[in-house]
Amino acid sequence: MHPEPEVLAVIARPIRSTCLVVVAAALVAACGGTPATRSPASTAATASPAPSAVTPSPASSTTASPSPLSTPSHVGVLFEATTEGGFIKPSASIAAVPEVFVDTAGRIFTPVTAAGGSSPVIPAFEVRDTGPVGAAAILAAMRSAGLDTEKVGGVAADTGSTVFTAVIDGEMVLSRFAASGPGRPGQPGGSSDPGASSAPEAPGAAAFALLSRLVDPAETWGAAPAPVAEPYVPDGYVVYVAPAGATASGAAPWPLKTVPDAFGTPAVPDLGAAGLRSGVVTGADARTLAAGLTGVAAGGAVESGGTAWSVWVRPLFPGEIGG
Repeated sequence: MHPEPEVLAVIARPIRSTCLVVVAAALVAACGGTPATRSPASTAATASPAPSAVTPSPASSTTASPSPLSTPSHVGVLFEATTEGGFIKPSASIAAVPEVFVDTAGRIFTPVTAAGGSSPVIPAFEVRDTGPVGAAAILAAMRSAGLDTEKVGGVAADTGSTVFTAVIDGEMVLSRFAASGPGRPGQPGGSSDPGASSAPEAPGAAAFALLSRLVDPAETWGAAPAPVAEPYVPDGYVVYVAPAGATASGAAPWPLKTVPDAFGTPAVPDLGAAGLRSGVVTGADARTLAAGLTGVAAGGAVESGGTAWSVWVRPLFPGEIGG
């Protein structure tokens, strides 16, 4: 029988944080600025114990199937940009999402701003499919931006940084630059900056310029016809829950059969949310979860057995779920 919920190991990835650690059913990176790394994917009926460290591996050949687009076989991670660090509470990093995610099939995943500036517990993403032509063009642009070798620039302990993850020739390469770096509209050195032409080249300028192109819906990457953005419906989610005291009035019921205090495994560290647990939900359970959490805000409360639980959710992307 299909387990409730089905919990799989995922490939860990760097996400915005001051203090994150990788757990088998969650995506968290270690304190002190150590890069998060990708772990080999595996399948388990329950959440695996949280390892103290993991080893980078080439992009996974398995896939989480998005809808409405079909997922080719042997799809992995090509590129990803995330933010981390800076003066934020650790709990603000729970379930942080990437600024952009690109898979080896040439599909570009970008977050969608919710109506009214709200923060729903399940963030919306859209996907543009540039196909093999686009994937090749993006890979070439990654090399041109110098992301085939590890680089660090302009990063200080008290400032945030943008982490660029590139998978090139089966090797994962991480580069970090100050999050306020140049090459993005509205920032020093960006395309809308009047002084851009005279501003000196700062660390990461080419990487930020690439990021700007990837999130630009007008950039086709050579695909013909031009790709059209479609809603992305993940086949899996990383889910975090933490006890929040007495049941809040009007809280939505916890939608899964496995109760929150038995869900997944304890998250270490807890990122400022005492009792934080994490797990990965896939397939039919993922659809049940999404339907049941409609209208819940990120970190908002759900009810289970007379107790309130805060909940955070992050979508999974192709190449992140082991099967």
